This record gives sequence, C-alpha cells and structure tokens, in this order.
Amino acid sequence: MRKSLYRLVLMLVIVSFTCLIGGCNSIPVPEEKKSYIGTWEGVGFHLTISDNGGVNYRRVNGKRSTKVSGPLKNFAGDDFIVGVLFFTTTFEVHKPPYLDGDDWFMVVDGVELRKVAGPIT
Repeated sequence: MRKSLYRLVLMLVIVSFTCLIGGCNSIPVPEEKKSYIGTWEGVGFHLTISDNGGVNYRRVNGKRSTKVSGPLKNFAGDDFIVGVLFFTTTFEVHKPPYLDGDDWFMVVDGVELRKVAGPIT
C-alpha cells in the first residue's frame, strides 16, 4: 500500500514538472504559418491552434476518442509537432490552409477541416 502511494506521488511530481517545462517550450506560430491559427473542425475532428503556440486537439472515431493538448514544438514543412520533451505528436498536413470561396480549409491526418473561428488571413 505504501509503495503504491509512493509511486503515485512520484508520478504526479514527474507529470507536474514535465507540464511546467512544457509550458515554457512552446513556440509562437511563425509568420509564414499564421493561416494555421484558429479553430478547425471536420467529421469527428476538432483542432485549435493559438498564435502563442498552444494546441488543443480532439478526435472521435467510433467509440475511440483521442485528445492532445500541448505546446507547439515545431513545423516540419507543412506538418506541425505538438508535445512535451519526448512525448510528441506529429500532425500530418496533407493540404495546408487554403481559401475556397469565403471559407478556409485544410486537410490534416486525412480529414478535411474548415476554419470555424479565428483570424481571417
């Protein structure tokens, strides 16, 4: 019992420390990628990218749900990387933000997203 409590406290300390470090490691969205900023939605897909580098993602696929919240680490071409230390997620951007009529779209991880909030660039 005592060993389990010790492990739980140790894990909470490690997670807290990681979150503190991670908050300091986000990068602001570079000027050439400003069109990424905003809230994007598609079928079962919600993505928010803030100008200061915060990213919130939720994807629902059937009964499975995935959530990622963290700092923007880097852009690799059109793709972007989110996470803390070694715990990162790469979002594959198949088609970067583009204007179609009056709406902005992009394709991320194979899902077409429409910008529903945020700056119009």
